Amino acid sequence: MLLSLVKPYQRVTLKFLAKELSLTENDVEKLLVDLIIDDKLAATIDQPNGYLLLENRNPTLSDARYAANLRLIESLTAVSESLLEIQM
Repeated sequence: MLLSLVKPYQRVTLKFLAKELSLTENDVEKLLVDLIIDDKLAATIDQPNGYLLLENRNPTLSDARYAANLRLIESLTAVSESLLEIQM
């Protein structure tokens, strides 16, 4: 229940989660800590401000484009270096 509740968010308050789950904020925090330690939730807890900050583990389209562009640059660099060697 908790994992599905936080899934659509990048940042959510512990207060909201506690209200939705009918628990105290301390209980929610303990559950979140267990999920984070067990590597079932990629997130950090901002205790002073009362937030759960979720990390994005799924590659996005921009990540894929970046990787493709990086491969293209590496290929072009190799071609350019080969052409320079031929000229010498």
